[in-house]
Amino acid sequence: MSYNQFTEGIPEEFCDYPELEFLILSNNPLGSTIPSCLNEAKKLRDLECHNCSLTGRVPEEIGDLNDLAIFDVYSVPSLQSLASCWRYSI
Repeated sequence: MSYNQFTEGIPEEFCDYPELEFLILSNNPLGSTIPSCLNEAKKLRDLECHNCSLTGRVPEEIGDLNDLAIFDVYSVPSLQSLASCWRYSI
């Protein structure tokens, strides 16, 4: 789903897929926050949102994703410092 010019943020409908393993939305001008309900996607292993103009904070609920191995928010200035800590803590 990269490079699709999505502009309305990360749809909360993704939260309705508990078996979702990969969510790669990189290079879309999303311009919103990461929805906290993504913790419902219990099998999510790869969340990539670099170059997405995300804003705000990473929801604490994302920490409930035990299988999350890749959390890529490179080029999201407001989230880069947290992403570095997150990447090393996995």
